[in-house]
Amino acid sequence: MDIGIGKPITLSDFVKRVFRSWPGYQMAIKHQLGGSSTNEIHEWLCEVTTEYVEQTPQLDRDTLAEWLDQIFDNEFQLILDDNSTDVFSNVILRGAKLLRESNVEEMKKQWDALKEEGGQISKAEEDSSSSGSDNEDDDGNDNEDEPMEEGKPVKLQDLLKVMMDGHNTKPAEKS
Repeated sequence: MDIGIGKPITLSDFVKRVFRSWPGYQMAIKHQLGGSSTNEIHEWLCEVTTEYVEQTPQLDRDTLAEWLDQIFDNEFQLILDDNSTDVFSNVILRGAKLLRESNVEEMKKQWDALKEEGGQISKAEEDSSSSGSDNEDDDGNDNEDEPMEEGKPVKLQDLLKVMMDGHNTKPAEKS
């Protein structure tokens, strides 16, 4: 479908854009929670998600969200308990429907609403730092480069805390 972005888009393009705009998922990619195979797992996930949506016309949001949650847990040991799996599953299914119906105008709106490369992450980081800045470690250790424990699922809040520990090392100066 041509939505005026310079090239026609497919469901695969749309699914990739959804994953690139998903803050919790992008943090898992950035922090290589899938180990040295993280990038390959990401590519595989985009492909199988596209296939699953294409081959299952009656797929509903809850089924897709549960399926994605299982993959996140198995492949990245990541548990997104922020309800984003439901939200982004709905976005994927809506995009698939718009593509099937060739609804160019609505598809363009949906495409433009997705901010690529974690564009929404900064908002999540701001929310985390404003609500979680009192939970900093007092031992002086900078654990930013320490790996997550293997075999233990990572929750989104824990990942945000690890990310924010390196950003909250100095208190803000008042003018």
